Amino acid sequence: HFNSRIMIFRTLTFLLSIVFLLSTATSLAQKLTLGLNAGANLSTIRYDAYDTKFKVGPTAGIHISWRLSENLRLRLEALGERKGARQEINLTDANGTAIGTDYIAQHLDYFTVPVMLQYAFGKKTWKPIACAGASWGFLIEETQEIPNVNYGVHNTPYFKKSDLSLFTGLGLEAPLGSMASFQIQGRTVIGLTDLEGKKPENPVASYAGTNLSFLLMAGVQLHIN
Repeated sequence: HFNSRIMIFRTLTFLLSIVFLLSTATSLAQKLTLGLNAGANLSTIRYDAYDTKFKVGPTAGIHISWRLSENLRLRLEALGERKGARQEINLTDANGTAIGTDYIAQHLDYFTVPVMLQYAFGKKTWKPIACAGASWGFLIEETQEIPNVNYGVHNTPYFKKSDLSLFTGLGLEAPLGSMASFQIQGRTVIGLTDLEGKKPENPVASYAGTNLSFLLMAGVQLHIN
């Protein structure tokens, strides 16, 4: 009889544990939001050695967010982003005579993981939103090209494999029926990591600098509730 009671107790404990885990998972799932995003990056690199200009690159990815309260969410994203810069150059002939100007387009392709807190204001149909967080970027490839003369080269080893950034942003959210919504937001993303990796063989060349970008992104999201 004693062994039977132990077996019954263990069985009840197991069943109660399953019920607790299922109820917890259901509760968490009811607070989840899944979404798709796409947009554009207006970016530059703040080099120590020379000046650059902004260039436009694409960004796209997915996100998942968890509702912490009525208006506050914790959001995690996985994005593919093209950052970089544009640098004006002077062209010369074989004798060194100036023949015009062109530009070098530098592309830094990253897989980035932004994590943020997002707050929606009010209870109206269109909700203003604000966000702040950090982003970890993992460099896939660096490319420099001069489009007008069909020139391109990869200098990926000279750049660090990871990049840490902080960002803030503002946007709007509007419902799309009872279970989905549309969201658009803009962010200012400030890089904290010095980008230079391995020192270039050319002593004049330097890739010391940090990323700076302005991201505009829109997307749709499904509310699981």
